Amino acid sequence: PYYALMEPVSVELRLRNRSDRPVTIDARLDPRHHVTSLVVSRPDGTWVDFASVMCLLGDAVPRTLAPAAGADGQGPDRYSELVPLTFGSSGFVFDAPGTYRIKAVYDDGESLAVSNVVTVRVGVPQTREEDRFAADWFSNQVGLTVALGGSMSPHLDAGRDVLREAAERLTGDVANAAATVVAAGVGDDFFRR
Repeated sequence: PYYALMEPVSVELRLRNRSDRPVTIDARLDPRHHVTSLVVSRPDGTWVDFASVMCLLGDAVPRTLAPAAGADGQGPDRYSELVPLTFGSSGFVFDAPGTYRIKAVYDDGESLAVSNVVTVRVGVPQTREEDRFAADWFSNQVGLTVALGGSMSPHLDAGRDVLREAAERLTGDVANAAATVVAAGVGDDFFRR
């Protein structure tokens, strides 16, 4: 897949039962649950672990995958989840144009699965305006606001402002994603302790 430089990046993580008997998995594939780990090769060749900005604790969500079915790509022998990878604990992972490679490891304590390597291409900004705006976009305040799915925290005011500006000035998927994050946070209460 191809992404614009500031476009949110998501990958579909899919488990498939290839055995001839049912297999029970933990259906929490998002790395926030620490059942699945992801590593990303950046355009400069370095590999980084993708770690979420938060850790979600909870009980396993068991899901039984049926024995292997046909090769039609559908069926009860598989489970998938779309996982956002835009911003992690080490910042923006996809913040430079180039080719990235992603590998996932699923380990629920009983089953272990290693994915194929998926290649993602991130392009250069299409206009000078987008290029200038990228400097504001790749900040921790924007990243945290995106990772939290919107937030009314006063600590993230600058990030919300950049996202609002992106929604108003830019076009396409970046503007849509920015508007969605801002709208999701509007009206939510923020509490300090």
